[in-house]
Amino acid sequence: MNRTSLAALLGLALATAPAVQAKGEGLSYTYVEGRLAHVQVDAGSSDLTVNGKGGGIAGSLAFGQTGLFATASHDIADSDAAGFDLDVRRSSLGLGYALAIDERLHLVLDAKALRIKGKDGSDSVREDGWQATVGLRSMLSQDVEASIKAGLIDVDGRDWVFYDRNAIVELGARWHIDGMWSVGLDAAFTRDERNAMLGLRAQW
Repeated sequence: MNRTSLAALLGLALATAPAVQAKGEGLSYTYVEGRLAHVQVDAGSSDLTVNGKGGGIAGSLAFGQTGLFATASHDIADSDAAGFDLDVRRSSLGLGYALAIDERLHLVLDAKALRIKGKDGSDSVREDGWQATVGLRSMLSQDVEASIKAGLIDVDGRDWVFYDRNAIVELGARWHIDGMWSVGLDAAFTRDERNAMLGLRAQW
């Protein structure tokens, strides 16, 4: 399927499918989350794999009952293992749209602008790019949520090549403690990077 056909199908879906309620049963698109992160990166053409730990904050804001929402995040990870001192800061800002398949199952599309800053010793790098994904978000039971998304991530790659027009897959599982608080584990995979994040979320 070419890009024109795909764009036409997505446009038709947006035009005909009902918008998700901004605050559905257990699936809210307005929240703030603090998280711990573990990042594993294959360093370029070498056989070196770098592991980093850190944390960050993420949030989402629904625009009324339209199904549209905005997202933002900022994460920091660092590693000094085996004499390899790496400090990575990643920020994103994006828009998304949620379509209700039924009360507990949503089709979610989103696109984000990315900024990645890295420091290896005294050398600093800043790269800008984008990420776009489509996937499903579902309440499997009253308390348990799961999600899966796939898409593309691309960074201009002047200095780093592992984000150069790369596929990305994101998986998530979340336990809802009550109507406001939940704990979740999210993971993302590209060809050269794996990361996992454990987050505490307040949603409303």
